[in-house]
Formats: sequence, structure tokens, C-alpha cells
Amino acid sequence: MKLKPCPFCDEKNPQKVNDLVYCIKCQASGYIDVWNTRPIEDALVARIAELERWSATWKASAKIWRTEADEQIDLQLHIAEREHETTTRQAARIKELEKALATTPEWVHEYSPNGFAMLVCPLCKRAHPETSEGAIKDSGKRRSHAPDCLRKE
Repeated sequence: MKLKPCPFCDEKNPQKVNDLVYCIKCQASGYIDVWNTRPIEDALVARIAELERWSATWKASAKIWRTEADEQIDLQLHIAEREHETTTRQAARIKELEKALATTPEWVHEYSPNGFAMLVCPLCKRAHPETSEGAIKDSGKRRSHAPDCLRKE
């Protein structure tokens, strides 16, 4: 039977004489079965082993939870990146439409009593049936009213 260290001074090599154990360092002695029986120490060793098992379980669970959390974060990051791309595309489209709007004449379409669409000058508020959108766009510059309007540019 292997002897445990001295419970008082922790001497690693106690001496065995028949049924007795003797510590050379602190002169403590006792019977072998009493010397090796340490209920508090044995309970602590058992508790440490139990806690180490729990620790291993928790570490494994934490790794799984961490993996799930990482997947959630990756998913949220992917969604955020997609939203950013969409927002960037939308901003570019808004700029494109604003540019197109800036080069488009400010015309209002009205319908005559007989149902024909006419362009109405925003300045004089008169309909100019002889002016077409194509003629205005072909002129190459932005017009704020019809070319044949009484109020010339």
C-alpha cells in the first residue's frame, strides 16, 4: 500500500514500521489505515474531480453556444452588408434620377376638353399645343417655358 504524505507537514516520504507510519520531519505517527484515511481531503479530491467534469461540460457547451453566436453574428453581418449594398445602389439610383430630373424641362401635362394631352408652360400657364416634348429635348438646353411663349428667355 502506498503511503500518503504527512497530513501535518506534507513530508513526501513517511517511514513505515510494521503497522505504524512515522514522519521523519515532524515526528507525527499513526496506524497505516488512519494515516491514509483523510475524509476531508478525499471529499475535496472528489469535489475537484466533479468540478473538472462540469468545467469540461461547460467548455464544450460554451464552444457550441459560441459557435451558434458566431453564426448569428455572421448572419447579421451578411444582412448588414447586403443592406449596405442595397442602400448604395439606391443612393446611386437617386442621384441618377435627380440628374435626369435636373435636365428635364419643367412641363405640366394637361388634357384639353376633347382629351388631347397638351404641354403647359409653368411661367405663363398657357397651353402650347404646337410644342412637343421632343422639340424641347432636342434643343439641348433646359427651358423653363415654351420656346414660342410670349415671355421669351
